[in-house]
Amino acid sequence: MKVLYFSGTGNSLNVAKTLTENIYSISEMIRENRYEFSDDEVGIVFPVYCWNIPKIVKKFLEKMKIDAKYVFIITTMAGHDYATTLNAEKILNKNNINVNYRNHIRMVDNTKYLTSSDYIPFKTQSEIQQDIMALKEDIENHKEYKLDINTSAKTVSKITSLSTVVISQADRLFKSNENCVGCLLCTQACPKGNIEVEDNKLKFNHNCEACLCCINICPNKAIQAGNSSTEKQYINENVSVRELIEK
Repeated sequence: MKVLYFSGTGNSLNVAKTLTENIYSISEMIRENRYEFSDDEVGIVFPVYCWNIPKIVKKFLEKMKIDAKYVFIITTMAGHDYATTLNAEKILNKNNINVNYRNHIRMVDNTKYLTSSDYIPFKTQSEIQQDIMALKEDIENHKEYKLDINTSAKTVSKITSLSTVVISQADRLFKSNENCVGCLLCTQACPKGNIEVEDNKLKFNHNCEACLCCINICPNKAIQAGNSSTEKQYINENVSVRELIEK
């Protein structure tokens, strides 16, 4: 089994490495210009952004070539998948790739975790891991399953697909404060290479994925979005900062 994943704060990475040891970072594969994968099972795991596919994942799917007996798509989300898995399947279908299984899993909302003092996740980490193991059992048994997507869900995902430009500019809200010591962890971890240092200050180049990795991995809590508090950070408890940097 091979699993391709994209992850900002570790939720999708946690799912990927629970499924198999053979995991491949989508952002790294793009840098290496690798789009062809073969195995008995090949899967794609990624988060739902604005009720749709992250831009970086969409571009990767459009170039993918898969030779596998069983292909699966899993999204991680905080609220609703809407038609995200279906949209991903349609892209793969255009590349003559048949999808056998598409499902989603609800996890911690990293945005609400940062911005809301009273946010309580829908499930505990223990319950989430149980859900991941259920997905793993489905995949190991080559279960044929696809989420039922209604018309309203398709409409929402279609509308939110227009938010690409807005997401790219999300970093206009980002700023570093006096806690920044120039450790460069954020520049290393950004999946889009969107952060530079200029005149001893962080510079965001407006090619953002809005994954919030930079805000959450900073050891000095030196990056914030707008006027949001820098006191809280979220990284999936089963994922290390080093794993996010190396993704």
